[in-house]
Amino acid sequence: MNKLPTATMIIGTMCGTSMNSFDIVTVEFKDNVPIIHSTGVYKLPDDYKNKYLKIINVKGHSTLQELGELNTWTGIVFAEAINKFIIENNLNKKNIAAIANHGQTIWHSPNTKWPFTLQLGDSNVIAEKTGIITVGDFRNADIAAGGQGAPLAPVFHKAVFASRKEARCIVNIGGFSNISILEYNKYLGFDTGPGNCLIDQWTSEHFNKAYDESGAIAKTGKVIPELLAVLLKDPYFSQTAPKSTGREYFNSAWLQRNLDTFSTKNYRTEDVLITLVHLTAYTIANAIKTYADPSAKIYIYGGGAHNNTLLEELSILLGKEVQTTNVLGIDPDWVEPVLFAWLARQRIIEQPINLMEITGSSHPVILGALYKPN
Repeated sequence: MNKLPTATMIIGTMCGTSMNSFDIVTVEFKDNVPIIHSTGVYKLPDDYKNKYLKIINVKGHSTLQELGELNTWTGIVFAEAINKFIIENNLNKKNIAAIANHGQTIWHSPNTKWPFTLQLGDSNVIAEKTGIITVGDFRNADIAAGGQGAPLAPVFHKAVFASRKEARCIVNIGGFSNISILEYNKYLGFDTGPGNCLIDQWTSEHFNKAYDESGAIAKTGKVIPELLAVLLKDPYFSQTAPKSTGREYFNSAWLQRNLDTFSTKNYRTEDVLITLVHLTAYTIANAIKTYADPSAKIYIYGGGAHNNTLLEELSILLGKEVQTTNVLGIDPDWVEPVLFAWLARQRIIEQPINLMEITGSSHPVILGALYKPN
């Protein structure tokens, strides 16, 4: 298949490493300009996040039975949400060319002897239950070609956000943070480290909330300089690109190991929370100041775009205003599902994706696999 079918609408989906919701869009592309027609945010089952964290927090130890069932169950959860979205938006399935299914990342291991990345949420199940071609498994072709399999976003950012008039840095603050540097003679992107994952985790454990809305709780805390210094010593932050990371590395065990290195008796939980906010802001700002042109304008998307405390600190560290991708025409909540809709489109037309400068792959590859309903 080297051209889009008559139907040109693509359903883009995303459930990121924060695992707070399942986001869905319908989008068409005029050249590389995305036109969003409908959007939806769907609540995940109450035990969804716990099922994944149970495995991630014990260093991936599980059984084949548990992993297999979780893969199928996640596909069912996604398919049910997609079908609900189709009904609620009065969509005609004949007008939908494909569903983009990124899946739920449970483990990302690109630097081992036998590198791999694992996303659950069986695309066969989604194709069967929706009756629509599904494109999934977006990352492993890049790993097979010697790449990290992440981040994938920079190639999309370059296609839709790059400008001949200004240098830009696009920053995704989801569970993890990644940056895309789009300049006249430079194209670079990598994961900077934790985004919301540690912030959300601490908020959940100590304030019984899924996330710190607008960063309001963190704003009441006082940064713990000693803790921030300990956290910033992690070797990941000083590694050069290409690099990528995930919950298999930065998680509750990682945070607890660092907390155990000194007494926190004199600190409030709010103080730890604001320190984690500063960790995210500092590592993003440091990456931008190290690799981007000083004139580059900064555009944010992802859940972190709603954390005012985080954005304020990022502006202070960078010495300039940061804006969201709203300014560039895409709401910060929808950039990721639109990204995977775009990747699905590129897969359907069999367009190789060049991530050599981003992930370190040895050559451009066609990302994704097609799953057709029977």
